[in-house]
Amino acid sequence: MNLVLVRRIRGLRLEAVAWVVAGLFVAFGGVVAFFGLFVRPASDDYRLATFTREGGLPGIIAIFHTNLTGRVGNAFLAGLVYFEPELGMRSIGLLSYAGLAAAVGLLSHGVAKQLGARGATAPVLLGLGAAAIILMDQPRAYQTLYWAPGVITHTIPPILLIAMCGMALAARTRRARIAANVTGLAGGLFLGTVSESITLVGLVLGALSAVTYVLVRRGRSLLLTFMACLNAGLCAGLAVIWTTPAGAKRRRDESPFALEVFQDAATMAAAALRQVLVNSAPLAAVAVGLLVGLVVRVELRVTASRLAWLVLCPALAVVGSAFAVQYALRFGYGPDPGWVPYRAWLNFTFVLQLAGVWYGVLLATVMWRQSVRRAVTAAACSVLLVAAVADYAEDLRRLGRKMIVRSVAWDLQAARIERLRDQGQRIVPYRPLQIASLSEPFLVPPAHTWISNSVAAYHRIDRLYPQ
Repeated sequence: MNLVLVRRIRGLRLEAVAWVVAGLFVAFGGVVAFFGLFVRPASDDYRLATFTREGGLPGIIAIFHTNLTGRVGNAFLAGLVYFEPELGMRSIGLLSYAGLAAAVGLLSHGVAKQLGARGATAPVLLGLGAAAIILMDQPRAYQTLYWAPGVITHTIPPILLIAMCGMALAARTRRARIAANVTGLAGGLFLGTVSESITLVGLVLGALSAVTYVLVRRGRSLLLTFMACLNAGLCAGLAVIWTTPAGAKRRRDESPFALEVFQDAATMAAAALRQVLVNSAPLAAVAVGLLVGLVVRVELRVTASRLAWLVLCPALAVVGSAFAVQYALRFGYGPDPGWVPYRAWLNFTFVLQLAGVWYGVLLATVMWRQSVRRAVTAAACSVLLVAAVADYAEDLRRLGRKMIVRSVAWDLQAARIERLRDQGQRIVPYRPLQIASLSEPFLVPPAHTWISNSVAAYHRIDRLYPQ
């Protein structure tokens, strides 16, 4: 009896530590929301806000369908964000963090139900921790956390994909399973019209799910049917993009099956993986999974060969997703994609960080079996995660300072432009206010006149000239 009581007390201590770490991630989310108040338009914000203001939701969808990229799902989300541009742009950071945390929490809840684990600790800590790691583990975090066009194209698709997978794993009743499959089909169709990269990543994950079903599970598998519906929807969405007038204009003469395209994509994927694997984010993801696994005991009753596949599969998912994203970039934008790659990395780094979490959980199952001193390990994980939160908070502080300085200057300049416009001036001076390497007038090659025209249209004037 005393031994059982001691174990319960130790378990409560470990759980308390996990909730303290979760509280730190909540505080981090509060800082994300606060700095979001200082977001101001940059680059594509100007033209997307103008499209929505002048044509509403149907207007911006028509422009994407006919003239821009063909990503009509992307246009739909942009129309929602820019319907109230100030509110949309300033809340996008909070929505990114909260949405990703909720999606990962739903996925971990579904996985926990499959493994027979219970409790709220795992979904909460995994959701909050993984969201912070995924969003801050970017070369230019502003572009996938606070910049609405980047969030729409590269952050929202993984959120929706993760959430739908979690919904499928958590389904228990026949009605819930049917709903999950229908959601997978419809959601896949929508995602396919938002981003080509996430479509290819979904196909990679679907193929690995099929192999997992063959090797690990027996009988009917909801996950397999769900992934089939999801991938069918993704392919249909990709076909929609390709058949739009704008998609036909963007289509390159180069064959998608050209050997050079595959070679360049492999080289780009290897370089991207080298860069993301040498920082601390994967280690922090492992620490999150390990801490959760120490608090919530998970039993994996599988054979050695199946366990080997459960170890190998996440690594294959990471490599396959990295190649898929770089292939989409290489074929879509040519040998020198320029501004796109860094923010597009989130479409595979989310797979990397979730794989790290899974490896942490697997390591915790080994430690439970070997009777390793879990309290010491949990303390080490907590220290590592506190250090990670501090590091992310410092990066966010530096970014937030730049955002605050720019917001003050932007507000003053916008007020001056509006005052001159009200006085009848149609051509006004403009000082570039760049952030996160995004396009600004007079800081891009002369051929890129779209940004100057977009800023002028946003302020309802005819033309800008350098101040």
